[in-house]
Amino acid sequence: YNQNGYNISSKSFYADITDNGWTQLPNGLIFQWGCYSYSAGQIINFPVTFPNKCFGVFTGCNYTNISGSSHANVAVYSNSQFQIANGMYSSGALGGNSYVFAVGY
Repeated sequence: YNQNGYNISSKSFYADITDNGWTQLPNGLIFQWGCYSYSAGQIINFPVTFPNKCFGVFTGCNYTNISGSSHANVAVYSNSQFQIANGMYSSGALGGNSYVFAVGY
């Protein structure tokens, strides 16, 4: 078991199937997901720490009552954290929700 309480060496599935959750496959590959309210530049904790490496974090954004194109950028900060930088092309507004999916082991 690692510091987060899940077994990284067994042949079983482990998971936290919640809005901000994760699952570990029997081969050790870990998927994590969530929806986060944020401000630009905010550092956010993954639901669990990747014991070895985070391969990447993928995101989309959601704005309400705003028209125009939007984008979301995200970066791996460490095996336990990621950082979101976000903005609107049309108005330059910052903030909103980001939907995140991360892969590692």
